Amino acid sequence: MDPQLELLDLHGPATRKTIAAMIEAVIAACVAVGADHEVSYAVRLAVEEASLNILNHGYCGQPGPIALRLLRDDEKIVVILTDSAPSFTPDSLEQPDTTSDWQRREIGGYGWHLIRSMMDGVQHKETADGGNELTLTKNLLRA
Repeated sequence: MDPQLELLDLHGPATRKTIAAMIEAVIAACVAVGADHEVSYAVRLAVEEASLNILNHGYCGQPGPIALRLLRDDEKIVVILTDSAPSFTPDSLEQPDTTSDWQRREIGGYGWHLIRSMMDGVQHKETADGGNELTLTKNLLRA
């Protein structure tokens, strides 16, 4: 495995405008390293869902610090999202209903399900200051 190459290191306030710019940068970086459409789409969607969760749930819609690092080696793309919102445990979230008819399902609550479904690795840890660090990995090569 080659050493990881840092593609992006972005910091700013978690706002819709900042998150939109981060997503555009992630898309451009995926294209620049030759990631196929499936990988690029999964990484983009996961970054969008996680970032909006940070803004809407972690910071309750108010701006707070967010950082995004995007790394790549010959096998995978790694996204590291860091925030200072109160720490939480994604594994404690209730799993959404994915078996009922869509008319009976509640709206919302599918973001973490999408992230876990689209990414090959999802790890969360509390930061030293009580915030959150989310590490998402997506394999470049299909098994």
